[in-house]
Amino acid sequence: MAKTTQLEGQDRSPPDADGLGQWFYRKKPGGSYRNAPTMADIIQWLPKSGWMDTLNGVSYPNSAHRAANNVPVGANFLYEDGRVTWRKFLFGNPSTITLGAEKGGKNSGSYQYYLKPADLSPGPW
Repeated sequence: MAKTTQLEGQDRSPPDADGLGQWFYRKKPGGSYRNAPTMADIIQWLPKSGWMDTLNGVSYPNSAHRAANNVPVGANFLYEDGRVTWRKFLFGNPSTITLGAEKGGKNSGSYQYYLKPADLSPGPW
């Protein structure tokens, strides 16, 4: 089963790596941020260890939908209207899925979450 990162009401990942704060804090559907995804498969990068993390001496992948070397290849995005879209992910390519949140603050060396479809502005719409 793939891990997912819930965007709506999320409180464990500080928003605003790209001005997306309201995607996380909206309280009801159909508002000014209705075009933003409400949930996405996790694509998580840790600068010190890349696409892997370690807990109690056991290494595990940080992302869903992985290819060779546990590099993520994409993610499903769920929207308010019920549709789900697949987005290809190419690390370092700003035309696919881009950085949307960083736990610990910008450039902290902590977890980075890639959850913004590149063709979607931060809103509002």
